[in-house]
Amino acid sequence: MNFSDLISMCARNLWRRKVRTLLTVFGVVIGTCSIIVMVSLGIGIGEYNMQWINQMGDLTIITVYPDWSSDTKNQVKLNDEAIKSIKAIENVKVATPFMNLDSWSMPLGAKDRYKYQGSIVGVDLDALEAFGYTAAQGRLFNGSDPENVAVFGAQAAYQFMDTKRKRNNYVDATPDANGKVKDPFVKPMKDDFEFYLTDQNSTTNNDGTKLPERKSTLDALKVVGVLDPGESSNYQFDMSYTIYVDIDYAMKLQAEYNKLNGTRTTEKTYDQVYVKAADIDTVEKVETDIQALGFQTSSMASMRKEMSQQMQTIQLVLGGIGGISMIVAALSITNTMVMSIYERTREIGVMKVLGCKLGNIRAMFLGEAAMIGLIGGLVGVGLSFGISALLNVVLSGAMAADYGGSALSIIPFWLVLVGMAFATGVGLVAGVAPANRAVKISAIEAIRHE
Repeated sequence: MNFSDLISMCARNLWRRKVRTLLTVFGVVIGTCSIIVMVSLGIGIGEYNMQWINQMGDLTIITVYPDWSSDTKNQVKLNDEAIKSIKAIENVKVATPFMNLDSWSMPLGAKDRYKYQGSIVGVDLDALEAFGYTAAQGRLFNGSDPENVAVFGAQAAYQFMDTKRKRNNYVDATPDANGKVKDPFVKPMKDDFEFYLTDQNSTTNNDGTKLPERKSTLDALKVVGVLDPGESSNYQFDMSYTIYVDIDYAMKLQAEYNKLNGTRTTEKTYDQVYVKAADIDTVEKVETDIQALGFQTSSMASMRKEMSQQMQTIQLVLGGIGGISMIVAALSITNTMVMSIYERTREIGVMKVLGCKLGNIRAMFLGEAAMIGLIGGLVGVGLSFGISALLNVVLSGAMAADYGGSALSIIPFWLVLVGMAFATGVGLVAGVAPANRAVKISAIEAIRHE
């Protein structure tokens, strides 16, 4: 018996018992749909999480901070020497501390009138470009710049308040009805900016609405550029509301403030350091090498890996839930084939008497079982696409606040192939026992069977 004859015979046998065949196929359809839809939901949610992580920041950036789990005596200090060691690690492109200045204690002013209300951060001058900063006006730092240079965030100029006014002391950066935006109080590329020092022992210096009386002795800041905010958010680096200054300038300012207020200066250490790896494939190795120096690390890449592992587990669980329906379908196929053999016992006996090979008899029943699985798989895949589309319309709209209206059910091509193969395989496995039973039937007893 050739393959085409086998397929033709299996189709005719199944068609003779249409109702039973359709009911059995329906069970396979439900099982296939359950597996594909469940797994597609896991894939969709996982894809959303990956997109969310990618939008949150650069996956090659690693945050380094002291090992807070160790006691103070044994804790490795995150100082300049440690940064040199980190920079020497293979595949480290750049490393810089990010030092946040207290803008209340050391406010930045302009024209002895305007006071900055945003964030001021000290960094290595050469690091900004490597971390993805670009200038919308002017330029970024370069190696020939003096210490007293700064780069403004895109909206930093609008964070200055007028200390001479009690009302309307801010300029709103929102366009008016005509689409025009008012100019800020300060002009970053033209004005000079000076730091003021708050004397904590003086009551006249503790009014947050005014500039302190004492100015820093450091040179006034010269702004060389205004940042481009970029198209997407980046939780790691603010490009809109932060002013960036040289780390050495920031340390000198902090030391001057400490001296004014009688604060004992301790060893220069940093709360955190940002490291950029050469590429995403080297992030894990770089993190391991940094941790070997005695520091803790975190990165979006490691978070992505953990989330990917979690989503794989979720997909397996969801697929397992759908697989329960397929087990029920397998039992239904087995029952259908057993009943078929019982009804066709005389037919099996006649085939044996006429010299039909046992392998052909086995292949016939296995073929029928596999065909039930294949038909159920085909219909189930088609139905799965319809259910997936419906879920995306209903759930994506209902959960737009959390998922941004993105697809929650994604059916990749490989899942279609797996669903089809699994349905056909279940049919084959379910047909093994009935097929073996058919082969073992005695020809003489089969012919006598009523």
